Amino acid sequence: MKSKLLEVKQLTDLKYLNMYQSTFLMENGNTRVYYFASRRNFEQLGYKNKEYVDAIKVLPYFKKDGKIYIVLNYEFRSPLNAYTYDLCAGLVEHQDDIECDVKREIFEEVGATVKGVEQVTLAGHTTAGLTDENMTCYFAEIEDIGEQHLEESEDITRKIITLNEIPEFLKNNVVGLTGNLLLQVFYYKNIK
Repeated sequence: MKSKLLEVKQLTDLKYLNMYQSTFLMENGNTRVYYFASRRNFEQLGYKNKEYVDAIKVLPYFKKDGKIYIVLNYEFRSPLNAYTYDLCAGLVEHQDDIECDVKREIFEEVGATVKGVEQVTLAGHTTAGLTDENMTCYFAEIEDIGEQHLEESEDITRKIITLNEIPEFLKNNVVGLTGNLLLQVFYYKNIK
């Protein structure tokens, strides 16, 4: 016998994130209770809908004078009570056209238009021990950087670095894990 989910109960009813309690039968016959967070409503939970994409992470870059530049976010994150570096990110509103969400996030957080989009990953779990969240990652070539269009709750400053500065930047700064990995992939893909 393999472990088997028996029941899931929704514990909170909030707009962007909820807590759930799952009860499962383990392979050894013991019953266990586990708590997890989800951005989804009860009908869309991960064990019911594995293809649903909750969020995106986007590495925006542009080319100028033969160099490649990357735009990072320096953002206040209340759970950390600190500012941290990361890449553009946001919730998916258009399951059938996620590139539309990529363009929206770039416009809001960077203040730029998107020239081209490259999907880097299929949807993958951000941290399966905490949530059923699926995230898809992209590279986006941008142009015409202008004024940001941030939501009222966002406190984001842009930081621009060159492709060649990525290794040293990652060595000397804390960057969100998914953003850190995307920066490394982008660096090794583009370094000559």
